[in-house]
Formats: sequence, C-alpha cells, structure tokens
Amino acid sequence: MKRLVLGLLLLASWQFSAQELYMPRNIKKAYENGTRDLSGAPGKNYWQNKGIYNVEVKVDAGSKMVSGKETIVYSNNSPNDLNELAIRFVNNLHKPQSPRSGTVSKDFLSSGLHIKSFVVNGEKYTVDSDDWGTVEKVKLNSALKTKTKAEIKIEWEYPLSVQSGREGQIDPETFYVAYSFPRVSVYDDYNGWDMLPHSDRQEFYNDFNDYNFAITAPKNFVVWSTGDFLNPDAVSST
Repeated sequence: MKRLVLGLLLLASWQFSAQELYMPRNIKKAYENGTRDLSGAPGKNYWQNKGIYNVEVKVDAGSKMVSGKETIVYSNNSPNDLNELAIRFVNNLHKPQSPRSGTVSKDFLSSGLHIKSFVVNGEKYTVDSDDWGTVEKVKLNSALKTKTKAEIKIEWEYPLSVQSGREGQIDPETFYVAYSFPRVSVYDDYNGWDMLPHSDRQEFYNDFNDYNFAITAPKNFVVWSTGDFLNPDAVSST
C-alpha cells in the first residue's frame, strides 16, 4: 500500500512538473493560433510565404566582381499585412562592421553588397546598403496585403573575398560564388521576420522558394552549379 501511494505521488509530481515546463510565448501563441500542433505536424492554420526567383548573375574574372539582377515574385500567404521587407545577404559577413563569431584576416574582408536599384511593384526605392549587415529591413510605401503578391526587382554587385571559405577566390582563376544574391528573409508564424544576423555560427534558413538562374562567365571558364541544366547545347562544348 505504501509503495502504491508513493508511486501515485511520484506520478502526480511528474505530471505537475511536465505541465510547468517553460514554453516561449511566441511558440505558445502559434499553438493557440492553430499554425502549429503539439503532435509536431503543421496546424490547421499553417502557412508559409514563398518567393519565385529569376536571377541573372555575372562574374568578372578580372575585377573579381559579382553583379546581377533579379526579379522576385513574393507571395504573402500570412494573415498579416507586411509594412516592410527584410532582405538577407549572407556574404555581408565579409564587411568589417558585420558581427562575426571570431577574428578574420584582412583577406576575408570586403566592402560587401552594393544595391544599385530596388523596385517594388514598379515603385523605385532609394536604398543605402553601405551600412547593411547580413539582414536589413526596407520600409514599404504601401503595405503588402495579406494573401497578395509583390514583384521585387533588385540590381546589385559585390566583390569576391580574396580568402575562400563559404565563398571567395580559391585561386586567381577559380571562384566559389556561393550565396551570391540578396533574398527575402523568412517571415513566419511565430517570429515574424527572421532578423538574426549570420555570424558564421549563427546560421540562417530560407523559405521553400523556386529559383531560375542565368550565369554569365568568361568563355574559357567552366561553371559548376546545382540544379537542372536547361541549355547545355548552347553553352557547353563537352
């Protein structure tokens, strides 16, 4: 009988402790809103935003500059009107003023992303990217309404880091052109905009987007990339 009573007391104590486990308020709110489910499955009200990207990238082997332009059709599937867009460019990790997880050499550093043009739904914005880190917000003149889409056009350029790691110059004629274009950061159901900077340890993630790329490189260079190669006969001699 004593063992039974003790067992019941331990069970009651365990249940009380389990009920008192801390849950962050934003996660709790997501459960309450039905976007998440305690089973781990998406909730009945779950949503994700999405971008369809058409990106043209050019690599100048002489100046070691990467330039490009892109059009993003961004779907706001959230229940909220968005008054701003968060733009993420991971390679701004190379800028001297960006937060990093450790020390770097001078060959790691560069001037980072320069945005030449930024247009939303045909309206041109004046964007000063000189002081941008790896993620920054652009305030919209007109809110992106819930369940609508926006067309975002960006022209940009940045120098390849001399030191190669996640990207950069492996040698004077071999380039690792990764994370090479600005993208819309994640807007989700429990954090809103993902504004956490990439620090080389503090990582990042993306929406499930669709990407189409056109890459221009010098004629005597070989381009390696992931994805489906759509025009091999036009550009490859092998």
